[in-house]
Amino acid sequence: MSGRGREALLVVTPTGWGVAGATVVLAIVAGVLRFAELAVLAAGGAAAMAAAIVVVARRPQLAAQIEVVPAGSAAARRRR
Repeated sequence: MSGRGREALLVVTPTGWGVAGATVVLAIVAGVLRFAELAVLAAGGAAAMAAAIVVVARRPQLAAQIEVVPAGSAAARRRR
């Protein structure tokens, strides 16, 4: 993984920490109480975190080009 991808993984929002914490708690409680519904919620939280990691770690492909032509130049007159 590139350097930017590693940096992106280190930045976690408070919502991300909440989802991570809730996923861990749900998984533990599901194991102790044997509730399949809680296990499904924990799996959903884990899937959401995995999807977020993939989206955040991917480097966007951006390109920009700017051209400045002075108003009195021959190029500006040709564009009119």
